[in-house]
Amino acid sequence: MRQEVIDHFKSKVLDKRVPIDALLAAKLYDSLSDAAKRQVKLPSDFDRMLIKAHQKMKKYGKTVP
Repeated sequence: MRQEVIDHFKSKVLDKRVPIDALLAAKLYDSLSDAAKRQVKLPSDFDRMLIKAHQKMKKYGKTVP
């Protein structure tokens, strides 16, 4: 029992890292940074309220004055 506990908590050897192509890494980094730059501008609370009211009235065939 004691040996099982010791074996369980013994430090384990990690797998070696596999080297990747530098061109592939640069392409991945560029695509991730481009995605971070393209942020979606969300409407303000007031604009969202107007949009929802317009969609609701449009659903029932009425127009927002």
